[in-house]
Amino acid sequence: METVNLTRSVLVCNIFHFCFSAAKASLIPFLTIFCRLIGLSATETGIIMAAKTVTGFVWAPLWSKCAIAYNKRRTVLMFSLFIMAATYLSLSFVFSHLKNAKTMCQTPRDGHGGNTSQSYVSTAMATHPPVSKHIENAVKDDSVADKLTTASALGKGVTNATATTTTTKTTPTTIQTTTTKITRSSTTLPPPTTVKGKEPSATGSPVSDRDKSVNETDAEIVGLVIKMLKQMGYSIKDIKDNKVTAEEAFVLITTHYPDTGLSQAVFNDLWPKLMKSDGKGSHEVSHRDTRDIHETWNSFRDKMTNLVTEIEERKMEVFLIVLVVVMLGEFMCSPVEKVADDSWFDFLDRVDDLEKYGKQRLSGSIAFTIFPLIVSLAVDYSNCLLPYDIHHFLIHFYVFGVFIGLTFLIAFFYPVPPPEKKRTKSKVVRGLQIICCDCRGFLYVVTLLIMGATYASVHNYLFWLIQDRGGKEVNMGLCVTIGAFVEIPMLMFSGKLVNKIGNAGVVTLSLLAMTIRTLYYSFLWVPWAVLPAELLHAFTHTAMWYAILSYDDFNVGPAVDRSIRSILSSVYFGVGFSAGSVFSGILYDLFGISVLYWTGSVLTGIWALVYLVISLCLPKKEKIKYVRLLRTEDADDSDGDADDWLEMALKDQ
Repeated sequence: METVNLTRSVLVCNIFHFCFSAAKASLIPFLTIFCRLIGLSATETGIIMAAKTVTGFVWAPLWSKCAIAYNKRRTVLMFSLFIMAATYLSLSFVFSHLKNAKTMCQTPRDGHGGNTSQSYVSTAMATHPPVSKHIENAVKDDSVADKLTTASALGKGVTNATATTTTTKTTPTTIQTTTTKITRSSTTLPPPTTVKGKEPSATGSPVSDRDKSVNETDAEIVGLVIKMLKQMGYSIKDIKDNKVTAEEAFVLITTHYPDTGLSQAVFNDLWPKLMKSDGKGSHEVSHRDTRDIHETWNSFRDKMTNLVTEIEERKMEVFLIVLVVVMLGEFMCSPVEKVADDSWFDFLDRVDDLEKYGKQRLSGSIAFTIFPLIVSLAVDYSNCLLPYDIHHFLIHFYVFGVFIGLTFLIAFFYPVPPPEKKRTKSKVVRGLQIICCDCRGFLYVVTLLIMGATYASVHNYLFWLIQDRGGKEVNMGLCVTIGAFVEIPMLMFSGKLVNKIGNAGVVTLSLLAMTIRTLYYSFLWVPWAVLPAELLHAFTHTAMWYAILSYDDFNVGPAVDRSIRSILSSVYFGVGFSAGSVFSGILYDLFGISVLYWTGSVLTGIWALVYLVISLCLPKKEKIKYVRLLRTEDADDSDGDADDWLEMALKDQ
């Protein structure tokens, strides 16, 4: 019999999971930011994240089965790690091809690059994320463009606004884009003088005509600026309450819309008019806003048609390249966690020490607590400092590559048990029977579907919201760090919480916490305000999973319990998260991020009430505890209920 050094095996396993989690923590949470940087829309990003999740959900167990059948676990593990490194590092080349670090390090225009550390420009919008569709449409207003062009034709006036419309058509896959440029002419006339006692002529003087046109144009520009600020989350009340300063508003607009050409001088002249505005630039703007609020089915259908057309035409090559690379990579690298987990479980089962199973995840939680913050700080404070014009966002990929390389080396020594002499039957069917044939189990499945879909909107687009509010990557890194950190104490208190209010009570509490969390996101005003909401991750994730997995009927035996956990994880991540990624991306593009989080809040809030009512109406089960003293290995491997005769007999009483 082979001698096993258990202490050494535990150490290797913990180091493996620490390095692998460090690699994932350095890059995976920031993949949606990568998609935004290369110009993908929210819908395209959602499709990519859904495809990534579904591919792993389908192929990971199949790869694991083949590895066990042919006794190639270590080979599959190391091959998958190598493919994972190749997949995500290849995405960095796509990014380098599309982005040039030189363009991100230019001197700010119009001299507003002084002390901007406290404003939106301090974030550098260092990555200059592309404008999403619902924001981009705010500046594509034909009526405003026409009036600006008319004002330009006058060529004179106190405030002369010039509108130039440029249309580019490069390839069949590029749609026509219209950009409105707002500039101030270098010539200014002295203010007109008024002579007392003289009535203006009926025809109107040239000067008065020019002043009238200029005032109308300024009103239209004010309306356009207000609309752009509203799309970025700032209302006219925020402007009047000084929640956003003139400098911050100017940097917001010039960062998101660099082609407008709006100068600091023009904006400073318009700011008093913004302060006095009622939020409606003109009757036409007001009419359009009212129409948006009371949108009909026809307008919704038109938006959907336009969205599909834009996905088909705008940067389709980049979208397809990223989608294919991610799907192919996930197809071959998805079994890493599954193979490692199965190997460790079987190893501990061979040495009869299953109590240590699951403790290896603590090292992964520690890695997720440390490295997102470290990497995000490195990205924030290395802008324009890297050699060879390397964009600072690529630090995510490089740190990922380092840790995935260390994980590959450790995989040589990862504890993999020898092949079994006999084949055990699958416990998946048994797990499905336990979950689906129980009313409370079915409620848990629906809860995981809803929570998975809602979590997709948080995982995919919360960092976009932080960017729109002017946040740096350190804000994003802190979100991941806090979320991972609060899981550790919650694991210690979840048992007491379940004993106090029951499994159904904890699940209801988790649903209400997600309702509050998403509603809070929809009203986020500054990027740092997101951090308190991340404390709720302890309830929306850790407490919820503990309550569901500690349900009595889900604890039958180690092998069946693992099958039940795999099924529930597939429901949450495979079905709920994937569907939520697609639908949340569509909602973001059509209606904006506030509506997206309102929808998630309403969905989880309603289900919390429904779940609580149904749970209270269900009859309580009597808890039956007994110890199986004579459970053999053969009995444990069977799918039948022969060894459960005592339990079934007691339940029938």
